[in-house]
Amino acid sequence: MDKWQRRTVYYSFILFGSMLVFAILYQNGMRVYEGEPRTFLHSLQVVVETFTTTGFGSDSPWTSPEMQVLVILMDLVGTLLIFMALPVLAFPLLEDILSTTVPTSIENGMQDHVVICSYTARAGALIDELDSWDVDHVIIEPDRERAKELYEDGHRIIHADPTSLGGLKGAKISSARALVADVSDQVDASIVLAAQEVTEAFVFS
Repeated sequence: MDKWQRRTVYYSFILFGSMLVFAILYQNGMRVYEGEPRTFLHSLQVVVETFTTTGFGSDSPWTSPEMQVLVILMDLVGTLLIFMALPVLAFPLLEDILSTTVPTSIENGMQDHVVICSYTARAGALIDELDSWDVDHVIIEPDRERAKELYEDGHRIIHADPTSLGGLKGAKISSARALVADVSDQVDASIVLAAQEVTEAFVFS
């Protein structure tokens, strides 16, 4: 679960939790202070009307100061939660929609290329050499922001995990001339094992 999804879950919990709490308070307040019992569903309707500003309470006006304070509090909390929705949900979603989308696979016709697993300083030097030799290559970059930067700089790159079968298949490892892994000993070993699994499956399929 990414950061935006976690924030969405937290916000939804706060929003619906607040509505339920206010519905219970409203139901009891109407019975005790106004002498007009209401069902829980009706109380929830009034809270939703207040929070969404589609109405300001179908039971208005209220005569008791306790209920007036409760309704004022509902107005303030509802307005606050609406304003919270903009930076928490709307702005990140809009930014995600408008942001550059890095591909997760390369075109099917590409072959005899070099697959470079993750971008490093040494990988950058190798890319310069490959460009001078007119050798096609593709970078598998797991970091989303780094992948976006490289993609916008004109590199052929896919955003994927180089240790995963899906990432290596997206880079068309089965038709590549070479695989370059220069991350760490443990990660490089995982990349090689995954590449062997992909290429063996391709050969025997």
